[in-house]
Amino acid sequence: MAKDAALHLERLRVATVKSAFGGKLEAPGVTEVVLLRDDEEMTDLTGRKESDEMLGGFFQVYLGRSRIVATRKFLPFSPSLHTLQHEMAHQLTAHAFPRQPRWFAEGMAEFLAAVEVNEAGDKPVAVLGKPPPPWQWKEKVSASEVLSWACTGSREVPCYQSAWWLVHYLMNNRADAFADFQRRLARAEDPAAAWKGSFPDLDPSSAKAMDAFDTVLRDYSRSGRYGVAKVPFDEPKITVTSRPMACAEVRAMYAEMVMNPFQVDPAEGPRRAATEKAASLKIDPSGLAAWRLLALDAASPETFAIAARAVKANPGDLRGWYLVLASAGEAPANQALRKEAIEKLAASPPDDVMVLHELTWALLGQGEDGRAVAVAARAVKLAPWEPSVIDAWAVVQASLGQCKESLAAIRRAVDLVTDERGGAKGAFEERQRVIEKQCAPAASTPKADG
Repeated sequence: MAKDAALHLERLRVATVKSAFGGKLEAPGVTEVVLLRDDEEMTDLTGRKESDEMLGGFFQVYLGRSRIVATRKFLPFSPSLHTLQHEMAHQLTAHAFPRQPRWFAEGMAEFLAAVEVNEAGDKPVAVLGKPPPPWQWKEKVSASEVLSWACTGSREVPCYQSAWWLVHYLMNNRADAFADFQRRLARAEDPAAAWKGSFPDLDPSSAKAMDAFDTVLRDYSRSGRYGVAKVPFDEPKITVTSRPMACAEVRAMYAEMVMNPFQVDPAEGPRRAATEKAASLKIDPSGLAAWRLLALDAASPETFAIAARAVKANPGDLRGWYLVLASAGEAPANQALRKEAIEKLAASPPDDVMVLHELTWALLGQGEDGRAVAVAARAVKLAPWEPSVIDAWAVVQASLGQCKESLAAIRRAVDLVTDERGGAKGAFEERQRVIEKQCAPAASTPKADG
């Protein structure tokens, strides 16, 4: 089942990138796909039941890892596995558009989830732009409600549908302005400002403009003409391997998955994560299965002791060396092993955002700005939406005297910090002030008369 799912999703990914992004979207790194057995397991992760509009799946970015979670009721694999394609689309657009308003994120995910593969010719053909047959605009959701995403409870599903119609309309009837809006989002501009710049006639604060827009969208949903793109693509050539997961690894993964943004009770995520983490460590005291979760403890004597034992028992496992780096702190007795961890990780940096980010700061702390460049650059490639990663890149550039690049990066980091990401915007704004001061032209010294 896992092999079939991997092959199917990779084929759909290639079809989506080819048809929607001209095959040019770079989305490096690893995305985990977890297929749960049934709806009960989804309820276990989110607390959502059918009466709460239970999720069929979700996309999660946590501890630097991208993950798609869905239930296996969407098997067997067909070209219309809407939920899986929707979540995969979130992963792709996260790389293309580091900052997205919710209506755009959900509307684009729904639009891309409708990609189909036509098998009729010599090569498979990706079909983009067809409206999903079951979808009608059954319940009116105003344009202003969708644009502000005032969508909770029973209004959530209609908002998803209306967001799809909004994106579909913009794609087909306001293509140039919508392309401009997407370019602005790709530069991580503020979404409200980007919308105003691209669609000055559609002011969300104007009741008159929104009422007129509602009429346009309603008419489009009934009789609009839809442009459909048909793009041939080459079959992906991949090799899939499989392995069983250890129980400790499963519990650690569950600890991460419960920290999703769809929890009915937000406090339940941390409580459940702590329980699952403890269970993982009880099964496997080496801590390697729960290494991401242990890294959250930062400078912890207990975690450092686990890490020291791990690297002694498994010196070739970079997870243990990362735990050493994350937990050593400033204790003098820990510095020799910490230095060794930096060298081990720098010699072969893994494609993992958490590790690369921590390693960047470690190298900067040792004054090795030059070595930090490639590490920080890779982290940015893997997570262009993450403000802390962009912040580190800004510091690396500033340390090398690259003021233009540094200022652009720190301003982008500040712009990326939103309440949804839980970032401390003040810290990034302070960094911006420091870099702006550092990069300001030196005041000319007046010459003495005579």
